Amino acid sequence: MLTVGSTFRVVWLLQILCSAFLAILFLQSGIDKIVDRRGNLDWLKGHFAKSPLAGIVPAMVTTITILEIAAGALSAIGCVVIILSRESTLAFYGAVGYAALLAVAVLGLRPRLLAERRVTLALAALATVGVAFSLYLTYLELFVIHATCRWCVGSAVIVTAIWVVALSAMRRSV
Repeated sequence: MLTVGSTFRVVWLLQILCSAFLAILFLQSGIDKIVDRRGNLDWLKGHFAKSPLAGIVPAMVTTITILEIAAGALSAIGCVVIILSRESTLAFYGAVGYAALLAVAVLGLRPRLLAERRVTLALAALATVGVAFSLYLTYLELFVIHATCRWCVGSAVIVTAIWVVALSAMRRSV
């Protein structure tokens, strides 16, 4: 029979496993883009050849590589933080936000949706919410608790980069 203590341990273990999974997923994908950059560029140039994004494929690959490595590193660090402090509230909300961004971005890669503005708008809207939340947290760090968290700054930089890329793609799809 599960007790409160054993239920807590199960949830704690699941949080660690989810964070570790995200770390492995993003780090593996980012490292693959570094090791086989030419192959990835060739495939993606062919994939986006008839889209409005055809001219910026190298910049997109560089950006997504940096974001994947950063997300993987932050997930790995989050895994350690969960193990050491057993605190995962912000990590959970961050993972949910990035999962939503990832889902919309992957959805936008489907060939029949490449030219649709709705996916780009959804990505820009989600990224805007992420930037707004990061600004709120940064305000709290600077003016309420008078301390900064380097992982929060890293997350703010990542979501801002996603926001800039999404706004750029939205502008190009007009």
